Amino acid sequence: MMSSILIVEDDITFGMMLKTWLGKKGFEVSSVSNIARARKHIESQSVDLVLSDLRLPDHEGIDLLKWMNEQGMDPLIIMTGYADIQSAVQAMKLGARDYIAKPVNPEELLKKISECLQSGETPATHNTAKSSSKKGSSTSSKDSTENNRAYLEGESDAAKQLSLIHI
Repeated sequence: MMSSILIVEDDITFGMMLKTWLGKKGFEVSSVSNIARARKHIESQSVDLVLSDLRLPDHEGIDLLKWMNEQGMDPLIIMTGYADIQSAVQAMKLGARDYIAKPVNPEELLKKISECLQSGETPATHNTAKSSSKKGSSTSSKDSTENNRAYLEGESDAAKQLSLIHI
């Protein structure tokens, strides 16, 4: 059975590139652009993992994390282009599985997704109770060095133009 991932991202281009890439990696992927739609999606469909941007139009990814905790749901990975220590610590204390800075290294993200899904945790469905989670991961320096060079690139003219801009 394919694992299902919900992407909560207000940058439509980045969200679609991520959705397409994860779909090609064998995941069932849905995408929404705000917290309200994410809540509706999670309440109506089973989701194994949520990838949420930190800053969204209606609320922050931290608010979604708090709501998921109240509902007994897990796991969530926060992605942000505005990485800072305070928000990372807050996210991890609230139970986020990881905190990833943009631009996203796709191989690193894939590794973190696999770790979350294979950790034996209960999927984030609307009827599950939250279980304890292990946080953190170990990466060899060789893997880290190789992965720092591989970033997600689109093939369209628009994606090539976007690659010239640092998100």
